[in-house]
Amino acid sequence: ILDINNLEHGEPGWRNVPTDADAVLDRAVEVCTALALQRNMRIVVEKQSPHTWVDADADRLNQVLINLISNAIKYNDADQPMVEVRSRASRDAYIFEVADNGSGIPADQGVLIFEKFARGTQGASSAPGAGLGLTISRQIISRMNGKLELVPSRSGGACFRITLPPSAHPEARPS
Repeated sequence: ILDINNLEHGEPGWRNVPTDADAVLDRAVEVCTALALQRNMRIVVEKQSPHTWVDADADRLNQVLINLISNAIKYNDADQPMVEVRSRASRDAYIFEVADNGSGIPADQGVLIFEKFARGTQGASSAPGAGLGLTISRQIISRMNGKLELVPSRSGGACFRITLPPSAHPEARPS
């Protein structure tokens, strides 16, 4: 609750700096691997443009990615559960996607899940949490001039997409 309060009222010391987005993604996947193994689940990572730079707070971006990946693990109710983490870059956007192959999020909950204290009802609905993770994540990404949204999934489950502008820093341009 303190975290959301700080974000809503301007967190002091926030600095978006050129950040290797895929290095942050690797760190988040590493943190979530143990949880996936506990649940006999695979995390598949697909990076199309490694070492693309975005202006971000690396720790906060890591927090968002861990939240999305751990949610995909906790709420996945597939018989052979899997989480796909994808990244790609273009000249005007860097995109992360976190998708699972579970039953997905009902259409009527797609907007509500980003509200404070909202909890999804799919999958392992007894998963612990206060219903603030997606609200906090969306605000963090907004502070990075990006967007977090629920999008249609290739695998039938839930798919969350983060879109961030690439860094304008001359040394951080994609090759």
